[in-house]
Amino acid sequence: MKVTDSVPSTQTYTYDHAAEPRGLATRITDSAAGVFSGTYDADATLTSEKLPGGYTLAVRVDSTGTPVERTYTRDSDGTIVYSNSVSESVHNQTTTNAGWSDQEYGYDAAGRLTKVYDTAATVCTHRAYGFDSRTNRTALSLNTVQLSASGLLWGDAALWLGEAVF
Repeated sequence: MKVTDSVPSTQTYTYDHAAEPRGLATRITDSAAGVFSGTYDADATLTSEKLPGGYTLAVRVDSTGTPVERTYTRDSDGTIVYSNSVSESVHNQTTTNAGWSDQEYGYDAAGRLTKVYDTAATVCTHRAYGFDSRTNRTALSLNTVQLSASGLLWGDAALWLGEAVF
């Protein structure tokens, strides 16, 4: 099947019924980006994809089929060039995100985002949100601290000791 858009570019979808009998696309050729090919698990969730430029994406899913980790590897030497993982609560709220930077999220009983710890390299930013009786977000508290190489807090970190998750 061939698809054209206004860019102009075309995408050609290939279906290999010997390799994938469920009728899922096994290869996409994009006239601008190149060739993508994928494999699926028993639940028809994409679990790996060969990407243009010599890279492979591996996707790990949880028991519900939700992607929880993506790893990009350079095919020539097997080096992981990027990896990202996510965890969620039973309410489908993201609780952690780890990649080039790391985030941890907190929610109240009503499901509202109440705090975020955002760590990149040696800097951690903490955001806390407040709400009025009508659930409108009315307050933001923002603190940033420098971490040492061992993860210990520098500066006025004593203010954080009650909430630190390091």
